[in-house]
Amino acid sequence: MKNNIFIALAILFLESCCGKFDESFSSFNSHSAYTAKDSLESKIKLNENDTILYRNLFLVWKPDIYYFSDTKNWNILNEILPTAYACKAPSPTPIDSIQNINIKSLGDWNSSYKADSSLNSIFKFLKPYSSNTYLSLTEIKNQAIKSEFYFNPIIAPDSTRKHIFIIDLSLKNGKQYIDTLNPVWVKAN
Repeated sequence: MKNNIFIALAILFLESCCGKFDESFSSFNSHSAYTAKDSLESKIKLNENDTILYRNLFLVWKPDIYYFSDTKNWNILNEILPTAYACKAPSPTPIDSIQNINIKSLGDWNSSYKADSSLNSIFKFLKPYSSNTYLSLTEIKNQAIKSEFYFNPIIAPDSTRKHIFIIDLSLKNGKQYIDTLNPVWVKAN
């Protein structure tokens, strides 16, 4: 009976103050990038040489995020529980953020945006965890890497044309990622 009361009190004590982490972080070692189409709150990966209306086109940059944390040394319970015990980790703080981004295509978008020129001004960025909040590519500088990024064109191309998009993303920590996406045919209407 005494042991049960002691265990119950220990659990109550832990529930009220456990999760003593130094800090919690998130980062990533790998990522994927691809073209996709919008389909009711989800992005469906396009196959090579698929044709898509420009309004439905999304360029996706998706990090494979991992989370890590260190627990504080909790001396009061060293004799009762292992020091690595923790109930709940705090929300992770991303350690990587965007320094710069550049989107271009190996095909002419229109008469103003020739092949291999920056398309940053014609793409908008869908804010993570939002279904309808868009930012310009200049507004996403310093954006933390928490989830995948979706880029959507806001200006129609002159005509249906094959495009091979390139996403060049630099992080504040000095890492740079240059991805060439699968070719797709983009329609104006």
